[in-house]
Amino acid sequence: MEQWRLFGEELKRLRGQESLRSLARRINFNAGDLSRFERGLRKPSPEVVRLLDRELSASGRLMKIAAAALFQPDSFEGYGMSGHDDLDENGEVCMPLSRRDFIATMTLGASTPQIMFNRNADIDYLDHFRQLKRVLVDQDSLLGPTTVIPIVQQQIQVIGQLRKLNSMDIAGLLDMQTNYAEFAGWLYQDLGDFATAEYWTDRAFQWSMAAGNDAMSSYILNRKAHLSGDEGDGGETVALAAAAIRMATGDSPIKALANMRAGHGHALLGDHKAAEKAYDTAFESLDGPDLDPDLQWAGWFDFSYVAVHRARSLCTLGKYDSAVVQFREVLDTLPGRYARDRAVYLVRAAIAHAGNADVEHAAGLGLEAIAAGQGSGSGRLIKELRRLDQALTPWEGQAVEEFRDARRSLPV
Repeated sequence: MEQWRLFGEELKRLRGQESLRSLARRINFNAGDLSRFERGLRKPSPEVVRLLDRELSASGRLMKIAAAALFQPDSFEGYGMSGHDDLDENGEVCMPLSRRDFIATMTLGASTPQIMFNRNADIDYLDHFRQLKRVLVDQDSLLGPTTVIPIVQQQIQVIGQLRKLNSMDIAGLLDMQTNYAEFAGWLYQDLGDFATAEYWTDRAFQWSMAAGNDAMSSYILNRKAHLSGDEGDGGETVALAAAAIRMATGDSPIKALANMRAGHGHALLGDHKAAEKAYDTAFESLDGPDLDPDLQWAGWFDFSYVAVHRARSLCTLGKYDSAVVQFREVLDTLPGRYARDRAVYLVRAAIAHAGNADVEHAAGLGLEAIAAGQGSGSGRLIKELRRLDQALTPWEGQAVEEFRDARRSLPV
């Protein structure tokens, strides 16, 4: 239990002067059990570890300690970690999870049952996973990330088990596992759980490199730049975008995407000239060949996508007039199926209006965003609404109060 004692000590340190009851209220949990965690008397569930890590801004520290605790011998009793495949009487492979996969599962709160495959069945597994991912992407758009995360994480584990069978298309499965891991990273990023998003995005990059898929590796470097930008780290965003450009080949549209990410990184650093240059380059690159419809980003990467991100960067730079104009031009051009993203962009537009002291318009857009994003489960939306609330702090009035009341009614 030594590692769990360390977990408790770190939990107590992160809690600081906050009472156990206050922390328990924040995560809707029992204060007595939190006390037992701190004293190393009880092991927290993966869900509670993740909640505590997020609420205490531990940046993955609590999750890492909890994962390390699973290396203790008493933590593995009864989990079937035999380290080899077992064959049942019907010729089907019965695969216990590997220790590494189990640790990832614990850390992220997923649960993968014992998996069985028929070696002799003529099944196109790649096509199955491809079709399933399309359904999961649609479900995420309709119902939010929390409805698909457990399924996505489980499929990553299943694909990993399939890769161990010699009769499988190992290269194809590795590419598929990369795609699912990148998707998991995005889902957690949308939730606002950056530590877990980084974990899955890093795994996706590792697998894409192992597969020798340079296009996917370059795209995932873009995703890492996107994540750094959402975390407000301009220097890291610019560096990762530059790496994505170096890895991209020919006239790849990834270069346009990377220049767009670099533009926001420069904006975070306060460099207006460099930001505008990067966005101009991104727009010019989009004049190249049409996107391959099978590419990861083909369904959403276009002029309006770059324009709405440029508007965000203008707002970051304090260029509120220009940001308002850019948002106005682009918001109505976004496809209707992207209601959640549009809600996020509406709040960013509202922040630009607040910067211009156009208070009623800002509050109105905030209310519109809340209505559009209702039930989406998007941490990005909650974060942007919080920023808008802060931007409206100097003002009072009916519109502002209506917005604040609506925001307070949202689950956090």
